[in-house]
Amino acid sequence: MAATHLIYSTTVPNGLKVAKAISNLQSAATDLARETAVMNAITGGGVTPANLETGNPDGLANFAVAVGQGNAFYTAVNNLSVGLNAPSTGFMAVNAANIANLDLGA
Repeated sequence: MAATHLIYSTTVPNGLKVAKAISNLQSAATDLARETAVMNAITGGGVTPANLETGNPDGLANFAVAVGQGNAFYTAVNNLSVGLNAPSTGFMAVNAANIANLDLGA
C-alpha cells in the first residue's frame, strides 16, 4: 500500500509542532545509531563498557561517563537506539508509513 503524503501547514503553531516533532524523531534515531556505533568501536561491541568511562582515554575524550557507570550508560543508549532503529520491530520501522506521511522534509 502506497503512503499518502499528508499536507498540513507549518505556518500555524500546531502544524509547526508536528513537523518539528517528526524532524526530531528522525534526528534522534540517526544520532543514537551513530553514537551506538562509536560506543561499539570503543567498547569492542559492548564487551568492555568501562572503556566509555573517564578512566579510559577514549572514554574521557568521547563520553566521559563517570567511573563505574559505563555499563549502565552503554545499555541505556544502546537500548534506546535499538528501540528506535531495529529493522522490523523498532519504532521507526513500525511507524515508517506514518512518519513518511507526515514528513514535510524540513
